[in-house]
This record gives sequence, structure tokens and C-alpha cells, in this order.
Amino acid sequence: PYVRIYKDYKEFAGTLVPTRTILRQDSLEVVTKLESLEFDKATAAELVPPKAIQRLLEVEAGAK
Repeated sequence: PYVRIYKDYKEFAGTLVPTRTILRQDSLEVVTKLESLEFDKATAAELVPPKAIQRLLEVEAGAK
């Protein structure tokens, strides 16, 4: 099992977000720090998956 701790909340564009996340498992500790956050900045082209992923999605959709 592991423990995830959210700390140091700050407001970004009216949304409260933890700027520090700590993940602990056994003797391992991973700390993630968020310095900036932008909302709604990605273009549609930037959200298109790479060709290899698109092919995998097509194969999976055909299997259903």
C-alpha cells in the first residue's frame, strides 16, 4: 500500500489546487511540486494522440 498526501493548496483561475503532492511507499518518497497551471490553453491539434496510439484505439474499437 501507499499513501498520497496533498498539501500547499493555491488558487489557479478560481480553482483550488494542491501544489505539492507526496507519495510514500515503504522507504520511497516522491514529491511533486506544481509551480504554474494554465486552463484551456491546448489547441485541438495538440490533443490528437500520436499515430501509433490512434491505430491501437482503432483496433480496440473494432474489437467491441
